[in-house]
Amino acid sequence: MPRISAVKISRGQPSAARCGFTLLELMIAITIVAFVIAVVLPHIDSRNNEIRSAIRHLAVLSRELRFRAKLQNATYRLVIDMEKNSKGQTVDSYWVERASGSILNDYNPRSPPKNPAQMAAAQKEAKSNDEKIPQSRFTVAHGIMRKPIVLPDGLVFDSVELENLNDPVTKGVVYIYFLPSGFADESAIHISYGKHLHWTLITLPFTGRMVILPEKRMLKNLGNAI
Repeated sequence: MPRISAVKISRGQPSAARCGFTLLELMIAITIVAFVIAVVLPHIDSRNNEIRSAIRHLAVLSRELRFRAKLQNATYRLVIDMEKNSKGQTVDSYWVERASGSILNDYNPRSPPKNPAQMAAAQKEAKSNDEKIPQSRFTVAHGIMRKPIVLPDGLVFDSVELENLNDPVTKGVVYIYFLPSGFADESAIHISYGKHLHWTLITLPFTGRMVILPEKRMLKNLGNAI
């Protein structure tokens, strides 16, 4: 009879091939995790720095506008544009305008001001109809910024509150004035990034200083927040 040789089978002991394959999988996983950390984390940190820088710039700008208004006996206004572009996308931006002397903010929510594109279209239409549009006393302050500053992707102006308005402004153009006397419009700029990150920039009327709060806080609910 042919002999059947015994084969020793060790149970509970993985084969050498199986051990090698598991180790290879582990090395691949570690490599992928290391790559993600090396690529994604710096991008997130850079993004956070960009957002913080954009918010701080507005706060610094308010101090400069107050200083220039007093020094030059002029009225400066921070122009915030929350208008959508032709594709329906929100491209929030801001810039600065200047006029000689002291001018009070006459913002009217029933007849809101136009942004540059809307104003150009209105002037073109008026010209074709042999009409004239009254010229504004304000001109763009190119000495402060050459062109409007667009907020970083994902960062938006939710709304702007003015102390003399009953409701926040949520679209279009709105102004915050800085007067030669040193006074400024009491206001709150609400900025958000996504659904969970919110900031409120409060302009103090007597100092023109802008205070940054890391939350959404309405003017009427400020309390002792500042």
